[in-house]
Amino acid sequence: MFNFSEIENTKLSWKFRGLPESAMGLSIKEYVEKSKNLFIDGYQWPQAIMLDSALEQNLITMNSFCKKHNVALAPHVKTHMSPQLAKRQIDNGSWGVTVANASQARTFLQFGFKKILIANEVVNPSSIKYLSEQDAEIYFYIDSQRGLEIVEKSATRPVNILLEIGKSQGRTGVRDLAVAHELVEKIVASKNMKFAGVSGYEGTFGKDRSTDSVNKVRSFLKILVEFAQSVKSQGTSPFLVSAGGSAFFDLVVDELKPLTESNEYQVILRSGGYVTHDHGFYAEIYPFVQDPEFTFLPALEVWSIVTSQPEQNLAIINGGKRDISVDIDLPFALKFKAENGPIKELTGKVLNTNDQHIYLETQNPELRVGDLVAFGISHPCTTFDKWPLIPVVNDDYQILDLYLTYF
Repeated sequence: MFNFSEIENTKLSWKFRGLPESAMGLSIKEYVEKSKNLFIDGYQWPQAIMLDSALEQNLITMNSFCKKHNVALAPHVKTHMSPQLAKRQIDNGSWGVTVANASQARTFLQFGFKKILIANEVVNPSSIKYLSEQDAEIYFYIDSQRGLEIVEKSATRPVNILLEIGKSQGRTGVRDLAVAHELVEKIVASKNMKFAGVSGYEGTFGKDRSTDSVNKVRSFLKILVEFAQSVKSQGTSPFLVSAGGSAFFDLVVDELKPLTESNEYQVILRSGGYVTHDHGFYAEIYPFVQDPEFTFLPALEVWSIVTSQPEQNLAIINGGKRDISVDIDLPFALKFKAENGPIKELTGKVLNTNDQHIYLETQNPELRVGDLVAFGISHPCTTFDKWPLIPVVNDDYQILDLYLTYF
């Protein structure tokens, strides 16, 4: 099914920053067999890594959640753009994958993924033509008369369309349900479109778990359910209904329960951030904060080295905005390691970041120039896009694999 020959034949070189000299010229398989440990091989810090045990926990947890609530999962792989990680998601029960645009879809089609949901309107004629000619099950959105006209003219074979429903103050999606019903009629009548279902995104209506945010999310989801029920008879079977970012997918399965209890609908979540979780935004807002049945663990860390201690209680780390997420929160100090020493917990606070400097305030007297520091992140998407290659390690930081990303 999957074609990973490009990955398997990749030779490690200077093009992949952070790698040790001992990896140069080797294939991924050869390096993994030769590698001793993240801290022994000679990495050129900074370096992002993923903890395999946390990845596995998150994959299993999400699969269990979806099975419990009779929903499918098409994880949004824009989070990581890693075919290797996406394959693990498929192997753990995912229905398919979600991407943000036709270019990302092309990447995963290249690696053999055959079921792709583009969670966006596609209005570029060349993209529509390309997608319509692929030997794969591909879905994308329409939310306007103009978009419908472009698809109708550009597709060379019938394409699967989800009508996206929105709401005032939201993102994309039809605001006026009367207009939405008119678009459904035109999709059904089109020779180049199949009306496959409806979709929406609830994430823009809530920024936290306050009563106000939760009520706004639920209100939107009720609209989505009612509209799906009103147009199901005009669409294909099973009728797809998709929602669910990484923050409120518990509310999605709750509000969409009338649909999941019927075999006439296929409810598809698109959550993507769960696979690595984080130490900040998702850790505070994600659905399982107070649910002992399900637990996500942060899997992404960025390690780097203390290069300077110019003032008391201030350490400057070689790393910054080029290496780690700063779009929602500054990085979180997690732990440190002296040369030949054990990994220890580190108490400290990141005060600021430049392109290649992290300002760490800490009163830990053990921390010295040359020590390694691990940082946690908030919002994994904007750490992944900085790393074309990321080692996957076990709990002792032995290298298990190297995952490529394609941003």
